[in-house]
Amino acid sequence: MSEPIERKPAAVGRYVWRYTAVYSLAVLATALLLLVLDIQGNAGAAMGAVVIGVVAAAMLFVREQRRVPTPAERGWLVVGSLLTTWLVSLLLFTLFIVLMTGVEGLRASLLLLGDYQWHVVIGVIAVTSALHALVLWFFYGLFTKQQLRALQRADSA
Repeated sequence: MSEPIERKPAAVGRYVWRYTAVYSLAVLATALLLLVLDIQGNAGAAMGAVVIGVVAAAMLFVREQRRVPTPAERGWLVVGSLLTTWLVSLLLFTLFIVLMTGVEGLRASLLLLGDYQWHVVIGVIAVTSALHALVLWFFYGLFTKQQLRALQRADSA
């Protein structure tokens, strides 16, 4: 009986960077499209960018590794992708405010945030983050399994 092949864990940073790049481009493209079409932005548009980013990263993982992520890799992929979602969103939001209103507008926005009830703000961020994490978990899990089966079918054809 042959020994199972020991697989070296993948360095997930490469795939988190892929997610970050594609997510950033998707957010910018979505914002531009909404601006050109004069449509109000919404959470659905933001979730679309998350899906586009995670699909790109998950497909790259399966194509290069020829397997699905281990539970530990999947966890790091979700955490890394979620953290970069927050970071990219914060950076783009800050850049948008500065470009539209200048540094004074940014200061005014930060002062305005002080007037909000923080438990509401934190609650909205927590719910949004939980939804993003759920989508990331699904795509780095079930979606990668589907992609692996498709890859294996293509290889055997």
